[in-house]
Amino acid sequence: RRFPCESFQSPKICVKDVPGRGKGVVALQPIKAGELLIGSKAACILFNHDIVGKRLCRAPGWDEDGLDSTADTLLTLCLAGALTSDSELLELSHGGAAAPEDALLLQLLKVVKTNRFTACQPWDGPTMGTGIWLYPSRLNHACCANCSWVNVGDMLFIRSQTDISIGEELTIPYCSPMDPVEDRREFLSRRHDFICNCKLCKEQSAGEI
Repeated sequence: RRFPCESFQSPKICVKDVPGRGKGVVALQPIKAGELLIGSKAACILFNHDIVGKRLCRAPGWDEDGLDSTADTLLTLCLAGALTSDSELLELSHGGAAAPEDALLLQLLKVVKTNRFTACQPWDGPTMGTGIWLYPSRLNHACCANCSWVNVGDMLFIRSQTDISIGEELTIPYCSPMDPVEDRREFLSRRHDFICNCKLCKEQSAGEI
């Protein structure tokens, strides 16, 4: 469902450069566990009924790992209508795969592949769609993240899971921290072009937990 809502961000956070991690979201003020920090309206979202019966490329449906899945293609085409050379969309991560000489549409496709969220029914229910949310896409990954996200229709909400200090980066998990560390690292390397070295990954790799 698409809601007539506006996006909002807490004044306690901002986007800034994070050494070694590109752009990230950082706390400007102390944050308590459980605070609602972001409510973001989708720049574009596709629900199941938007994609049923469409066959635009080799990998149909919700193939998260397809080189050119239908979901990626439809999101790219949807976003392309509002695309300009200075679009905020093009400032998002390209997964390390973009080149300056890439055409704008190809850059946008790489942004979509790297940044789209899977929209689920409440309480980790079945997949109901996929979309792009601009501000939440600025949050970097940690398996032992200090924030979590949930979507309701075309709105995506970020809430703190722990107390967060001034200057501390806000993070969300891009994959399930319950998966084996090898599987997480393989997914993050393939999909997002980095190897996670968060505290949880280091401890599990060393056999400490």
